Amino acid sequence: MMLLLAAALPIALATQGEMFITRDNNGVTNYLLIKALGRKNLFGEAEWSAKRGTAMRWQWETEQVGFTSSPNLKIQVLGKFKKKNLCLYWRGNYAQPFSVKKCAEVSNALKFGCHTVGVDVYFGKKANADAGDVSKMQQSIYAEWTEMNYSNLSDAGKLNTATVAGAVCWHPTMQSPDVPTYEEEYNAANFKLASGKGFTLMTDKDGPVRWFGVRQSNKDKDANGNAGGDVWAWSATQRSNVAPDVDGATKAAVLQWKGDYIQVIGPSHARTDGKPLCLKLDRSKAKISKMPLRVQKCDNTIEDGKFGCHLSDDGLTYFGMKWNAKKLAAAESSSCPHEGAGGVVDIATLNAIQLNEYATCFWTRQSKIDEQKARMRTQFYSMVPGVTVPNYTNGPCFTKYL
Repeated sequence: MMLLLAAALPIALATQGEMFITRDNNGVTNYLLIKALGRKNLFGEAEWSAKRGTAMRWQWETEQVGFTSSPNLKIQVLGKFKKKNLCLYWRGNYAQPFSVKKCAEVSNALKFGCHTVGVDVYFGKKANADAGDVSKMQQSIYAEWTEMNYSNLSDAGKLNTATVAGAVCWHPTMQSPDVPTYEEEYNAANFKLASGKGFTLMTDKDGPVRWFGVRQSNKDKDANGNAGGDVWAWSATQRSNVAPDVDGATKAAVLQWKGDYIQVIGPSHARTDGKPLCLKLDRSKAKISKMPLRVQKCDNTIEDGKFGCHLSDDGLTYFGMKWNAKKLAAAESSSCPHEGAGGVVDIATLNAIQLNEYATCFWTRQSKIDEQKARMRTQFYSMVPGVTVPNYTNGPCFTKYL
């Protein structure tokens, strides 16, 4: 079985830290899908699917003395099972050779390996691979993953990516737990879309200038290298140009509006279970000097994931949930009885009843305006990816309608 590349990659400097187990079923690619047994995803059942399967990775374990890591030859199931510490289990050389067991169990059937005969790579239980007993292994089982090239941008301004199909044992997580190399290789300047729609999000609200960023955990010194499930997960952070974090602008996440959603397009490998990440409002940080944003998988069910802006009458651009922006715009554009053009009121011409009508409407309207403003943020700006000097010209929604 030969390595297949969907596109040429001169230099692959970072690799998505997930893989999909596949098989060749008479020329048709099937994906290994783990279905949940029970509501809490405590157990799973393996089956082959013609659609995208469940993400997996080779598991590493960490020694507490010196925190050195080594592969334990188990394949951990990610996706909705990533916090359950479940691994593949080799049932035998059957049409469905896998089942799912807890990674903590002690069994040779939880450890996998490959054995090469000529150009063919057989996959199965590690003990059979070591013995070269290919009669108990399968040659049609591969892995599929994504590689990206940081040094060669496509015409569209995006990093080149390629889908790679190879032996399961060739996946980079078998070689090292520290993939992808986000901190070393990533530079936001590499994600300047030709359309100009890519941007970084900068603010100086309640603190120094800082950019929105994403980070991926790559260590778990408390227990197994990634058994806890939160390892390799992506989370939001903030990056500044103030020591010790002196490269905030270049390490900032590059974003792009997708309708009312904001998707992370840089780094390319910032994905969860094979799906891209989108921003979500973090209400717990809306009033303190933190970045009030989180990330989660992009889909149409994201709560607090539809964003919008409104240029208020006070000259400030308010950024937050789309419905809050819409309500703020409606409140500011509403009129009260006895108002003339531009909201001007000649108080001297109003009688007591008219004055009461106007005052009641005015304060009700102002209350609605204040309520919506309190739920949104100011002093957020969109920046050209990689630009380090703060620019306060364009609001967060500047590229939304380009």
